[in-house]
Amino acid sequence: MRRAGPADLDAVVELTLAELEYAALVGTATYRSDAAQLKRAAARVRLHSDDPVWLAEQDGTPVAVAECGWIDTGKSPRAYRLRPGSWAYVNCVSVHEKARGTGVGQQLMAVAHNEFVRRGVVGSFLYYNPPNPLSSVFWPRQGYRPLWTMWEVRPATALR
Repeated sequence: MRRAGPADLDAVVELTLAELEYAALVGTATYRSDAAQLKRAAARVRLHSDDPVWLAEQDGTPVAVAECGWIDTGKSPRAYRLRPGSWAYVNCVSVHEKARGTGVGQQLMAVAHNEFVRRGVVGSFLYYNPPNPLSSVFWPRQGYRPLWTMWEVRPATALR
């Protein structure tokens, strides 16, 4: 487990695209034609900022990523449901298909959570897709609980 840097851009993009691809199969995410460019631009910004990104490696090969960030509720419109203070935000966690079930995701999040505590945040939060059979098991095991739930139907004409 290590902090990712700008030289890890390709690995971060590959892993986050794999997560998006899977999420699009099982939930409401959409894999757009420009997804790779969007993920690359976002990862480049994140890797050049104070936002922490961690990689898990096996034999020198990246097998998991955790993209996180920091949010101050006084400065972020996204944080209106959170208590005042500094929070950690988990943006994306992706474990390569071959490494799933090995505990690497839990180990990676343990590193992230330790950094959150060291940084002195009030807590951490994330958005995940409940229909995703991997996320709906993994995140509750990490101690996360819903702040609120949203459901949508696609296409809107399917609404009964």
